Amino acid sequence: MDARRLLHRMTRWLGRLFIIFSLVASFGAQAAKEIVPYVESWCASDWVSYIGLKTCVYPTKLAAAEASAAAFNVVYSSIKWAVTSCEPGMDINGDAMCSGTATHPDGSVQTGNFWAIRIHYNCPVPIVNPSIPYGLAWSNSDLNHPYACSRNVQDSLVITLLGGNEVEPSSGSTINTLPFIATVIDQNTGQPPTNPVQVHVSLKVDPTSGGHDHGDSTRPRGGIANVESCSSDAECWSNPTVNGTVAFNFNPTVASGTHTITATCDGCSNTATVNVDVKVPNLWPIAASTYYAFIGSTSEHSSNHYVVSEAQLQLWQLAKGFYDYQVLTGLASPTLLHLNDASLKWGGLFDKDGDWDTPHKEHRRGSVIDIRANSNPGAIPSSLIKNFIKIAANMGIDARLENIGDPVNQHFHTRLLNRKE
Repeated sequence: MDARRLLHRMTRWLGRLFIIFSLVASFGAQAAKEIVPYVESWCASDWVSYIGLKTCVYPTKLAAAEASAAAFNVVYSSIKWAVTSCEPGMDINGDAMCSGTATHPDGSVQTGNFWAIRIHYNCPVPIVNPSIPYGLAWSNSDLNHPYACSRNVQDSLVITLLGGNEVEPSSGSTINTLPFIATVIDQNTGQPPTNPVQVHVSLKVDPTSGGHDHGDSTRPRGGIANVESCSSDAECWSNPTVNGTVAFNFNPTVASGTHTITATCDGCSNTATVNVDVKVPNLWPIAASTYYAFIGSTSEHSSNHYVVSEAQLQLWQLAKGFYDYQVLTGLASPTLLHLNDASLKWGGLFDKDGDWDTPHKEHRRGSVIDIRANSNPGAIPSSLIKNFIKIAANMGIDARLENIGDPVNQHFHTRLLNRKE
């Protein structure tokens, strides 16, 4: 066997050994075979005997042969060498012949196959994890030509979680949703893993967020996908990836608060989290005024006077109008409106008993407030109840007397924007 055939065969077997060693090194770990195309180039030679094989960087046979001819013209300067053509194919070992002319000093021209050109298979340098190189991959059906370059690398999976950071609380049978998508990428390739992986999603809730000061482990949390309500901080929902992604919805509860969604996957080196504020937007604390006073703050809900700006203006005008009416009728000590519960700072369920269950009627979106109208200090006097209702109605405010006759709990349920919410 001549030297060039021996070199060719040794190269082929070294490529196979590389693949075997890569498989052994990754045994027991989740690994993937990464396959990329090889790159062909051609090697120039000094003569058909392959003496002095040159660099194998030429893109075509003709370019390699012309480089050989140029070298000949330097070494054998008395003869002018030129390439005319190269045979279209190559033999089983990847060799091809190129013919040309040799013009001698006496003017005679010799023709023949002067240059033996050999194909060379190159593997690119990996962009990710270049310390694990590609090797030529050979098929048992063709032991002379590789079919690709390949390497075996252990999966290095990372997960990201993309979705919104705010959603309004659900209300009754109306379940709001906030879409999320979890994406798993193999850092070795920058692509999704070749096989599906299981993604696991959990959900936590800050027990004292959203205006609820009474939070504990019984606080309800939202749901994930088809799980209506996650029961604990542990895994709530799981699903395999499709093309590296899993899509799901977060379903908030009726109670406002901060939820933390966490996603990870089998084989992932990290977890991804997103905080979601379940809240009614644009609620503000009622500004202080000489026309009303605040009551009703409790240890369960210390911040109970939040409304939207439009409702704030209506409330101030109602309080001033009622005060001015009393002054005009000659009352020496006009009664200030005593404002009980409006909405919590993020709206949503106002569980007045602090049990996540017994709700105030409405009081969820910052447009409804209770006003004292009983026998307690600061209440609207019974003699002025009809007048108060009329003043409110003239402003488009729906003031409804509730718990009628109860000396402690009778009050005006006041829809400042005339909306049931």
